Amino acid sequence: MGKRVGMDDFGRLYDLARDRSRDGRHALVQAVTAIGLDPARALGEPERALVSDILHQLIRDTEREVRQALAERLAGEPAAPREVVVALAGDEIAVARPVLGRSPVLTEADLLALVEGHPDDHRAAIAGRPALVPSVCDALIARGGEAVLLALLANAAACASPAGLVRLADRARAAEPLQAPLLRHPRLGPALGPELALRLHWFVSAALRGELLARHRIPAERLDAALEAAVADLAGAVRRARVPTAETAALARRLVAGGAALAPLLVQALRLGSVPLFALLLGEAAGLPEATVEAQAAAPGGEDLAVSCRAAGIDKAAFASIFLLSRRARPGDQVVDPRELSRVLALYDRLTPAGAAALLRRLGDGGRA
Repeated sequence: MGKRVGMDDFGRLYDLARDRSRDGRHALVQAVTAIGLDPARALGEPERALVSDILHQLIRDTEREVRQALAERLAGEPAAPREVVVALAGDEIAVARPVLGRSPVLTEADLLALVEGHPDDHRAAIAGRPALVPSVCDALIARGGEAVLLALLANAAACASPAGLVRLADRARAAEPLQAPLLRHPRLGPALGPELALRLHWFVSAALRGELLARHRIPAERLDAALEAAVADLAGAVRRARVPTAETAALARRLVAGGAALAPLLVQALRLGSVPLFALLLGEAAGLPEATVEAQAAAPGGEDLAVSCRAAGIDKAAFASIFLLSRRARPGDQVVDPRELSRVLALYDRLTPAGAAALLRRLGDGGRA
């Protein structure tokens, strides 16, 4: 039978509660947790309520250092008062971090509410917990920024529902720092499966593409189809938003940086009727603002477009397709004069990639606005 809490114990607590100094508050933290969390003491409901009230008072009235000490003391305690732990978890991150990261008292509902209602510092602390259920992982994936996702991917216990895993893969497509931790995660990496591997393939580095292919053995024709689907997805996103968004721009950069051949991307973007996506891709490769590339695509003659494509390393046959498709995308008369095509291809023959890049710099169009 546990030791009963006597009047002397609570008399000491009352004495300490009257001491408003920092040392007094630290002593009160030690005393009240020693009584409230001691498994050898048999607390009745009135005593538990009193301990909880004192702890709440400490949270409300004391400086950060004392609240931090209380959070550290309660973080690993399964017998800690839940309402006190929840209050500490919602405090500033310097106080909240230990209970967010390891308190067994926080329920799934508590964690979901904290993810929803608090900033990324709190979410990152939750992401490192030793046990996370899929619903909490999914909420972190949906609400957290890159630092939160990196914390989640550094946690070997992280998991996700199938829908959460799709969302995480889509986040990783545009964010290179997430890619290797996701693909190499002991639980999430093997859970990706061939379809998600295809969604990621053209957005990751050559080394990671090799790992994906070694794991899933995807046929070449499916890779080509996945690239076409990726460009179609981007074109659709640009069309829905009417202009390229930051996310679309990041995805386009990852496609180009990941090693996807630029010319087929440009041709497909124009075939889909997405001049903004074409401008985004070519601008990324040639170092031009999107508005400049759009103006080049619409301008008669095509000389400036030829210079930009040559500077980006596009071969002559691909440029011919790009030129013709860009004429079709112009408003008004879309008929191409054969002499216009001959003139611009003759110019293309005279240009070299280095010469075209130097010409862009001399014209003042090199670099980003």
